[in-house]
Amino acid sequence: MPSDSEAGSRRDRDYLEHIRDAAAAIRRSTAGGRERFFADEDAFDAGLRRLHTIAESTQRLSTQLKDRHPEVPWTRIAGFRNRIVHAYMDVDPELIWSVIQDEVPALVELAGRELDRSSA
Repeated sequence: MPSDSEAGSRRDRDYLEHIRDAAAAIRRSTAGGRERFFADEDAFDAGLRRLHTIAESTQRLSTQLKDRHPEVPWTRIAGFRNRIVHAYMDVDPELIWSVIQDEVPALVELAGRELDRSSA
């Protein structure tokens, strides 16, 4: 039977993979640029859903992993998740684009580093 830390590491790996995979899907849905993303309701909705997946995954990461990365605004990410889930009618498309362009790449980089670390 795996130890608690092994099980936690395995769960972290799953959530890190969710972050990486959701970000890849966002990149595909935004490849046509900002205006096309805003004009394509399906692409926008898919991007929003993938942001939800990323934010939800960050909430489920272990405390140990989060403690290794105090530079990440974990609480702000949780607040963003709550906003897009509960106040989705009031979501500002410019905010979504900004998060996709400015915040998601850093989370993908962190996920990649942590996945590499767990494979070593």
